[in-house]
Amino acid sequence: MKNFQKFSSLCLVFVLILTLSGCRTKEPGVAVDKTERSILIYGLEDSNDVMDPLIAKYTEQHPNYKITYKGFKNFKEYEKLILNDMAEGGGPDLFAMPNSWFVKNRKKVVPMPSTQGTVDAVRTAFVDVVAKDMIITDADGIERVYGLPLYVDTLGIYYNKDQFEDKIPNTGKPAITWDGIKSNVIALTKVDQADPTKFEVSGIGLGLSNVTYGADVLKGMMLGFGATFYDELMSKVSLSSPNANGDYSANEALELYTSFADPIQRHYSYNSSVGQGLSYPDIDAFVMGKVSMVFGYSTTYDFILARRNALKAQGAEVIDVDAIKSAYFPQKEDPATSTSKRSVLASYYAYGVNRNSKNR
Repeated sequence: MKNFQKFSSLCLVFVLILTLSGCRTKEPGVAVDKTERSILIYGLEDSNDVMDPLIAKYTEQHPNYKITYKGFKNFKEYEKLILNDMAEGGGPDLFAMPNSWFVKNRKKVVPMPSTQGTVDAVRTAFVDVVAKDMIITDADGIERVYGLPLYVDTLGIYYNKDQFEDKIPNTGKPAITWDGIKSNVIALTKVDQADPTKFEVSGIGLGLSNVTYGADVLKGMMLGFGATFYDELMSKVSLSSPNANGDYSANEALELYTSFADPIQRHYSYNSSVGQGLSYPDIDAFVMGKVSMVFGYSTTYDFILARRNALKAQGAEVIDVDAIKSAYFPQKEDPATSTSKRSVLASYYAYGVNRNSKNR
């Protein structure tokens, strides 16, 4: 089910090779560093079940390293802990932070030495967004790498396969473009006959602020419409400025987002009555068969299953697990029939080296 583009970039072994000292290729006549070193790594989302085998493989080849990984779940507490520890001159040697964090916080991490890897190597090995986020030009005009991820997750659609095969049997899945999604929504949406202000089935969970990943969907729309969020140093918002084509893309995206909750639109399919009283209105309504499409990341799949199980335990009627399918994030134009490239919002954590580390 997890068939979003969760790109496997480089495994932890390579990340450590690039960032930890004493890990260069052995050369004739050069002494190998056998100093015992303790490395502490903090991370989010990556569990010990995933990380421990990778660490074990690395330390098997480098027995002088003792590497400890500590995983966290609550991001706000995690971020506060790291920043407080760093302010006091401590903290972990390596730590994971959101991709958007590095530009404004680059002074808190150490860039990768050119002797351990080049910016061109990073551009070649990773998907493009990593180079855009992690390769930063410093005040001296030199490009440097400030972090590396284990994978890149992207936003997509989860949909009810049974409802699509019933209402849109010719394709049985969401359309590629936003115009196509509008048509899908019109076919899928069913108004409540007892109360026309409500929906028996909502075609898509979109348009209001109570959508679980609403802000991310709006960002994804803006990217697809060519909007520029910030200047290069992420110090100034530029959403109100026209794009390279002179279009006000941010406004266009916002109008598209809100149109699904606009009663005058043919594709109107979402209002505050959908999922009313539920903890996660769009997600919960989706697993109960009341919404045909919702948005999320590959990691959202487990959350969807958890909500399904919780609601089922409470006596709610829920859809079959086999009916939960995933599809690409919609585009302004079909990449297969136009010159436009697919544009998708990326969300990932990258590992950086703490400036306070004794094992840079």
